Amino acid sequence: GIYLLLMHLRGPRGIEVGRLGRREFRAGWYLYVGSGMGGVLGRIRRHIRKGKRLRWHIDYLTEVAEVREVLVKEAEKGEECAVARSLEGELQVIEGFGSSDCRCRGHLFYHPDGEHLRQVSIRVLGGGESLKPEEVV
Repeated sequence: GIYLLLMHLRGPRGIEVGRLGRREFRAGWYLYVGSGMGGVLGRIRRHIRKGKRLRWHIDYLTEVAEVREVLVKEAEKGEECAVARSLEGELQVIEGFGSSDCRCRGHLFYHPDGEHLRQVSIRVLGGGESLKPEEVV
């Protein structure tokens, strides 16, 4: 399946993101598009947990941002990238973030307004389930 993490970052932060290097993140709302074929809930639990081994780009951001909501949907392989491409016209893409294994511009998106980000996410995903972080763990 695929999942969308809706996260809030309270203040601007400079973060070292593995091989991407140092990235500056503005305060506001972020949306990450990910997949976990065969184990989406386990993947989400890992992202929510603090103090984990930093493996993926998103791990660096979830250490400092608060995951507020998760949207989950059963999906075929490759649908993750289709969702990410659909979001490019609606939200600001963070270039190269989360897309080192595909040709997408990025799998992380920014918008200062959390409700706008949420509504765009729900529309683009086209179904699925909304979970609060405490419902996943």
